[in-house]
Amino acid sequence: MTLTEIKAKITPWLQKGWMIIPLFLIIGAEFILFRANYIYAWVFMVCLAFGAITLLNIKYIWWIGVIFMPFSQNFEELGTAFALTVPSDLVAISLCGYFILQFFIHGKKYIPLLRHPIFIAFGLYLGWMLICTSTSRMPVVSLKYFLSMFWYGTAFLWGSVLIFEKKEILRNWILPASIPILIVVGYTIYCHGLEGFSLRSSYHIMQPFYKEHTAYATSITILFAYFVLYLLYDRFSKAKTIHWIVVSLVTGIGILTIYTRGAWLGVLGAGAVFAMVLIWERYRKIAIAFMGLIALTGIWFIQKSITFDTDSDKNMGVEERLFSALNTKQDLSNMERINRWVAAVNMLKESPVYGFGPGTYAMQYAPYQQSNFRTKVSTNLGNLGTTHNEFLLAGSEMGIPGVLFVTGLYVVSLFCGIKGYFQHQERSDRWLYLPATLGLITYYLHAVVNNYLDQDKVAIPVFLCLAQIIALDVYHQPKNRQHPATPENPSDIEPA
Repeated sequence: MTLTEIKAKITPWLQKGWMIIPLFLIIGAEFILFRANYIYAWVFMVCLAFGAITLLNIKYIWWIGVIFMPFSQNFEELGTAFALTVPSDLVAISLCGYFILQFFIHGKKYIPLLRHPIFIAFGLYLGWMLICTSTSRMPVVSLKYFLSMFWYGTAFLWGSVLIFEKKEILRNWILPASIPILIVVGYTIYCHGLEGFSLRSSYHIMQPFYKEHTAYATSITILFAYFVLYLLYDRFSKAKTIHWIVVSLVTGIGILTIYTRGAWLGVLGAGAVFAMVLIWERYRKIAIAFMGLIALTGIWFIQKSITFDTDSDKNMGVEERLFSALNTKQDLSNMERINRWVAAVNMLKESPVYGFGPGTYAMQYAPYQQSNFRTKVSTNLGNLGTTHNEFLLAGSEMGIPGVLFVTGLYVVSLFCGIKGYFQHQERSDRWLYLPATLGLITYYLHAVVNNYLDQDKVAIPVFLCLAQIIALDVYHQPKNRQHPATPENPSDIEPA
């Protein structure tokens, strides 16, 4: 029986809601036969529901993953036995299975995607991760880490590119996605205001939506680039303009008041690149001078940051917090970062080719700390974060090739984004490269002091940015429109 025939038989059941009956019969059997805890039954029911929706229309699942991303919850953190993030994990697994099946059925139609430089770079990164998983010192941990990266990459990178083949979705997906972000950021600002916008309360005020302040800031900063760019370019109606003004202001206030220096630097860096791109279009000599000015400003900032006296536990203004970003003498969080970086370098020295295995740093770094770099918050338990650096994390877990593959993915994606903006043949579409590219820049700058690609609420926006660049290159360049493409609705694919 083909996939189309299966869908044709199941769809009427789904549309009439009859799938509810077998779902509750299975749950009842679980209670009677296995005396299952209610939480297991509900999770099982949700899993079956996701499978049914996937068969009905794959776009529904994708939209659930994108829109409900800020609301997703990890059951293990809520005190249950499940290390499952709902709905993000369920969406990723459902989409991953579906698109793998479609690839085996219609592999030839996806060749233009596989040839794209970003896909090649990401494929090399995943391939090396799999090799390092086979040599890992903790194979089970590494396998779980690899599978998580694989199904999120398949679902929200590969899958989003296929969804973005339809230009209407490519141009407008950020509009419904901005509403839950507005709710979460507005809630956080309100609760933070009740605490007097204090530094200490900023570490946890975004809970239960985000685990802690840096992941929250990273996620909303990536999307902040979209909100501002859509405000500048997407002026098709007065209502949309008002919406983008409100979302941009609220998100900007959220970033400013959360006291995350990496996010601030990411916004400043993306703003500088945006200004440079606009200047380069008309005045290249001025753009070169502008780049020199940025370099001198960076040198001055580093010098002043290193000599700036601060205390991480006191409230500071924006200027003081920014200058403390590179202070490695008095700032406790930065001193601990140096300790983690030194441990990662020591691990890299011990295993320079394969590393210790994907996902193992937190459980392996303790013996590689050096006494002269340890701080009062240092721990041997591996329960207070990771390397706080995406590149050193890759080095400690996947060796020197891991660093090269991560760096290559970042460089290739930025190159494709900026090149696409300048070379796209339709002016009405080329600006769509900018929000994706600038969103990636905010994360890549943040990746120097933090690492969050293992968290769904950061990985999903990053993959969406990458997917938008790929879709614009492959599906929406006029010269590429004659290639064999996937159908407009991936769920309507007919078997070969």
